[in-house]
Amino acid sequence: MKNAPKQKFGKIHGVTITLIYAALLCWLYDREITYYWGYMGFNGDVSASLVAVVLLISGGLAFLLPLKANSRSYILNAIHYLYFVPSVVYAVFNGSDPTYWIAFMIVVFCLYFVSLIRIWWVVFPPISKKLLLFLIFILIFTAIIAQILYGGLSNFNLNLERVYEFRRESASNIPGIFGYITSNVSNILVPLLIVLSVIYRSWTILILGFVFSMLLFGMTHHKTMFFVPFFVLAIYLYFNYVKSPQKVGLIFLGLAGVAGVEMFLVTEVFANRTFGVYTSYFVRRTLLVPPMLDNAYIDFFLNQPHYYWSYSKAGLGIVDMPFGTTPPFAIGEHVFNNRNTSANTGILGMGY
Repeated sequence: MKNAPKQKFGKIHGVTITLIYAALLCWLYDREITYYWGYMGFNGDVSASLVAVVLLISGGLAFLLPLKANSRSYILNAIHYLYFVPSVVYAVFNGSDPTYWIAFMIVVFCLYFVSLIRIWWVVFPPISKKLLLFLIFILIFTAIIAQILYGGLSNFNLNLERVYEFRRESASNIPGIFGYITSNVSNILVPLLIVLSVIYRSWTILILGFVFSMLLFGMTHHKTMFFVPFFVLAIYLYFNYVKSPQKVGLIFLGLAGVAGVEMFLVTEVFANRTFGVYTSYFVRRTLLVPPMLDNAYIDFFLNQPHYYWSYSKAGLGIVDMPFGTTPPFAIGEHVFNNRNTSANTGILGMGY
């Protein structure tokens, strides 16, 4: 019972931060996203009644957030602000199909409740920090060299605005297995190398970690590979000083607050109305594009043939791809009228 007041305060704190954050995203969606990016699928009328619905659903999700300082809490709090709340904002304003909401709630249930199940741990013998760093380094280095040997540098590009010009051609030049290798290297091994280099005070390895990430971005043209190392390093440094999972919300509230200041300057101070660069990259690209693509996948495949893993090695070639290309390019061509657009999505869209 001694922890009851603390837990109650933690819940109130999480709900309060969530409501402010959701309200700010609603305002940014209305003032910036629909104004400049409506043609990309960011539509819908932002009314007081719909904002109330967004706040109600977002606040309800905040009550599910765990309070204990463990890995599950940190991960769920981050997903809550990075994915769930933006998904609610987009889905409510765009009147998403009930199928979307069913899929969304399944994902919520799996992440919040299935993650409570305790699993049996496999304990490995201790490994020295030098050997650990060396093994991770070798794995990343080998993957990058292999991709280079298969022509990975033929369309090398570090311009964030030109990634779609090269992505399809670059992907077609290398074996499909690299899709699995590269994603694991860039999303797991490189961030792990960066964090461990900071823990072990190995600044040379830290610099190499960022170089590896930029090489992977330049060869694959996926923006995530550019931003992930910075995001992971910032999160690690933040939690070195702040141990409470509930403070995760303050990070995202601060990031959204910067977009709010930019929008105020753009709309109220500067004479010429233009789009906010930071708001475009953080609010639109990072927060709202994933749920927009989730909706695009579900809307499209509600009335079109499904892939059933026909694009995956796990499908063993039993089923043919219905559109002759992978789902991201099929969505890019049929939904966004651009055959060079690779509309990647995550667990919700691709799972459906």
